[in-house]
Parts: sequence; C-alpha cells; structure tokens
Amino acid sequence: MSWLSSGKLHEELLRKLALHLAAQPHPLDQPPVQLEIEPALERSSEQIGEDKAHCERLLEDMDAPERRSEAMSWVLSSGKSLSLTQFGSRVVQKAIGNASPQERETFAEALLPHAMDLYMSPHGNHVLAKLIEVLPSTRLVCIAQRMRGQATSVARHQFGSRILERLMEHCTEEQIGFLLDELFDDEQNLEALARHPFANFVVQHIFEHGMASRKSHCFRMLLPHVLQHATHKTASNVVQRMLEHADVTGQALIADAFLAGEGESSLETIAATRYGSFVVHSLVDKLHPRIDAVKARVKAAHPQLQESKFSQKNILDFLGEAFFAD
Repeated sequence: MSWLSSGKLHEELLRKLALHLAAQPHPLDQPPVQLEIEPALERSSEQIGEDKAHCERLLEDMDAPERRSEAMSWVLSSGKSLSLTQFGSRVVQKAIGNASPQERETFAEALLPHAMDLYMSPHGNHVLAKLIEVLPSTRLVCIAQRMRGQATSVARHQFGSRILERLMEHCTEEQIGFLLDELFDDEQNLEALARHPFANFVVQHIFEHGMASRKSHCFRMLLPHVLQHATHKTASNVVQRMLEHADVTGQALIADAFLAGEGESSLETIAATRYGSFVVHSLVDKLHPRIDAVKARVKAAHPQLQESKFSQKNILDFLGEAFFAD
C-alpha cells in the first residue's frame, strides 16, 4: 500500500470517529448521577442502645473532658430508654458511676419511678442495682415502697432477687423491714423460698446481712427443715449459710437435728448424697459443742461413705486417712 493510500485510510478513520463522538449526548445534557445515600434520619435512643459501636463511642466520650458534658446530657435525657437496651445499659451504668451528686439525683428522679420495669429487664436491673449502690439509703425507700405487697414475687424473679439482695446490703431494717416481713414472717413461705432457684439467694442474704433478731427468727423457722433441705439442690446452700453465720449454740442445734435423723434422713445417708455431702462437710468443719459426736458418726460410717463419690470427695478426702486410721 502506498503512503497516499495509507493517509486516506487514516483520514477516513478519523472522520468516522468524529461522527461517532458527535452522536453522543453532551455531558451537560445528561441528568446528574443520583448517589445512593440513605437519608440521615434521627435515630431513637432505643436504636442507639442496641448499637454496640455507638455505645462504645459514648463510653469514650464520657472519659474525654471536652466531650463529657454533651455525652452526659444526652444520657441523662434518655436514661430509661437506654437502660432497657443491651449496650445502652452499660452506658447508663457508667454515667451513674461518674456522675456528680446533682447528676445522680437527676438520674434518680428519672429512673426510680420505673423501678418495677427496670428490675424485670435483663439490662435495666443492672442500672437499678447501680443506683442502689451509689444513692443514699434514704433515697432508696421508694423502691421498696413500689415493691410493697409483691416481695415474694420479686424474690422469685431472676433479676428481682438481685435487687432485693442489693437493698438488703444498702438499707436498714427500719427502711425496708416491711418487705422483709412479707418474705420471712411466714414459715411456709420462707421454706418454699429456700428451695426456689432464685429466692434462695435472698434467704441466704438474710443470714449474711440481716439484723441479729431477723436472722434468729429465720433460723428458728428453718431449723425443722434442715434435714430435708440438706439434700436439695438449692436449699442445701441455705443450710450451709445457716451453719456459717450461726453462733455455736445455733450450730449445735443443727448438729442435733442431724444426729437425730433416721433412715433416709440420717446423717450417714445425707452425707452420701450429692448436695448433702457439702452440708456435712460444713458440719464437721465447725467447732461446735457436738463436733465430737458428729465425727464419731462419720468415722463409724466410713465403709458406707466410701461407696459414694460425693462423700469420698467432700468428706473423706477432707478429713484425711489419718482421721479414720485412729
């Protein structure tokens, strides 16, 4: 092909390209590209409370002096809604812990009227417990007042039982005694609470934190049930707590009950059970007036106790081979 022919071919290609470009719409004639950006809608405090990343930023803001005031103000205004959410509950708890006395009072005014809703929430109960820890006990009486007439139901609730425990730790008998009367003034009710999977912790708490007169009253009502309770999954913990916090006279009374037991309620039979072995372990670990009689019964039952993996681990190994060799 000659140079001329080649040139004409080149010109023809350029001409076709120019025609093609001319047929295209001008950029200015095209509508603007629509970016797919979701409108910025305002999020509710409940939505934010379920947003882990957002709540973590709020926690950081409360530690930053330049952002603390704004973050705290927002949490104060959204306290109840946040308290009932998974991650928002942590934010409110931290805000309460870091709050000034005036800010804590603001939280109290906003949240305490909703104490019943908070204690039933898997997240809100932690916020209510935090308030109980930091507020003056006189400020907490309103919580007990809202529970008046419902103490047994609250004690049987998975989260309500925790709130009652915190109240018992931080309030006086004069302040919440009317609630304790509902729980502990009826033997049948108290015995049932000792066997309940949640309420038993409330009963244990009375032996740890109750006034001497209240503990003595509960001790007398539960003493007739110690053999039955000793082999129960939850009530056995109550018997151990009774032994732990009783004086030597009370420990001797419990020991007398075990020494008098017969058949399925005998000390030896109870010692060979899963939960009873822990109770008998506690019984032989106390220096009460009946300790020699208890140890003599345990020593005599050595062959029987060897057959149970529970008594072997919790009693025989605890006492040691030398004890049975004498």
